[in-house]
Amino acid sequence: MTRLPRGVKPGLDSPGDLFDGKCIRIEDDHGKKPAKGSEKNESKKTCKKITALEEKILEDGEMNSIEIHDWLNARIRMGVTMNWVGNILSKCGLFEKTGTQRIGGYSGNYSVAVWDSRRRDQE
Repeated sequence: MTRLPRGVKPGLDSPGDLFDGKCIRIEDDHGKKPAKGSEKNESKKTCKKITALEEKILEDGEMNSIEIHDWLNARIRMGVTMNWVGNILSKCGLFEKTGTQRIGGYSGNYSVAVWDSRRRDQE
């Protein structure tokens, strides 16, 4: 078993800080939770969404942003916004952008990002 660094306690609060595949919560010097609105204050719901999304991508392969957005909204009652999807995919560290895909519709053509899991290379 690996040891956590000083000031880091196991928990499911922050999707950006992963340690051995589990989310961890970083506490300040006094052992208190970070203040509301700080960068390390994330909810368990967010971590669950990210974990489920990573499992889906590992199972099915690459997905574009629109497919991810539609899958999350079909699965989760409250749903997510496209901005949330883009921010999590780009900042989390679990996912990597593998390219872009051209989509054509009534309003014209546009490109969307294609994402894959970074852990796929490790397997």
